[in-house]
Amino acid sequence: MELFSEQLELLTLLVRHKVQFLIVGGYAVINYGYERLTSDLDLWIKKNNENRDRLAEALKEYGILDDDLSKLKSIDFSGNVSVISFGKKPRRIEFLTELSLVKFDESYEERSFIDIEGVKIPVIKYEHLILSKMNTERLKDKADIEELQRIRKYKKS
Repeated sequence: MELFSEQLELLTLLVRHKVQFLIVGGYAVINYGYERLTSDLDLWIKKNNENRDRLAEALKEYGILDDDLSKLKSIDFSGNVSVISFGKKPRRIEFLTELSLVKFDESYEERSFIDIEGVKIPVIKYEHLILSKMNTERLKDKADIEELQRIRKYKKS
């Protein structure tokens, strides 16, 4: 999986600051064998204020401006938050707090890891990735499911 150097730097900081997160979306799809384009890095983060504070510390070290960090810290992550974004495509990073049909704690417990330059990065497991894409109406998600299932079937035969 190819990441921009800035993305790898951020992922390394998230791991170092013990932010509970999983790679989801296009990069997770690519990780499981379907090479396709993606316009951002989607990270699913645990929805609580302690994790928000660890995220803010990682983002501070990453170089996010204090004004933006203040806005982030003012958000109550125990409430109704869904997406927080930084940057512009294709280097855009989206932090999601909810995914359809899967629970964060279960997915985090059963996560997979990818090793990128010696850093173990958590990624949503295959079955949870498929589930998370089943309840959407986006054609891209339906294509992801079809291709991932085709690849898995081919690998088993």
